[in-house]
Amino acid sequence: MEWLIDDQRIQKYAIEIWSERDAEGQAIGRKKIDEFPAVTARRVRLNILSSTSEAHIREFQLYDWSHGEGQ
Repeated sequence: MEWLIDDQRIQKYAIEIWSERDAEGQAIGRKKIDEFPAVTARRVRLNILSSTSEAHIREFQLYDWSHGEGQ
């Protein structure tokens, strides 16, 4: 999630997973949810690739949805 006090700023980002694959997306806004196959990772990083100004990240979370949504 981004703080949207001064509008959305992030245009492109990458989720870097210290494992076998990374995920990439565009725009985050109020509540962006990306889905990708389950992996085991030692570290995860949100890398802002493009923004209109300084990024203001409100929250960054990871979930295991393999047992059903939200469980």
